[in-house]
Amino acid sequence: MRALEIMRRLNPNAIDAMENGSHIFVEDVCDSDGRWYRIEYRCAADGSNATSWLLYNPWGYNPFGYQESHLRTDGFICVGSGAHTERSPYGLDFVVKRSRFWCNGYSFLREHGYETTCRVLPDWGG
Repeated sequence: MRALEIMRRLNPNAIDAMENGSHIFVEDVCDSDGRWYRIEYRCAADGSNATSWLLYNPWGYNPFGYQESHLRTDGFICVGSGAHTERSPYGLDFVVKRSRFWCNGYSFLREHGYETTCRVLPDWGG
């Protein structure tokens, strides 16, 4: 039950469920300007193999490609290299924190465009 302990430390109000032996957590994330996102995290019981999925985007439609937004059309959020929908080298703690960062970065992208985002957030273009 390590995943549950990790998520409770990060957000005791997150919704928790189990599906096919995996934990699923849902939390609402507020960006620095007050916009709310809803993110789903999926991971193994020990917190490994964690992925994140966008359930709600306050901007609506995503006009950017996957390379620019790190967001697939099915809602999968790329939090780092090697992360895939079925397999991830990252643990839940990293994925939650990186997804929260993604929410702020994505809002910045929508407000300022890709080039400015990469200049201000160099990791975004990586």
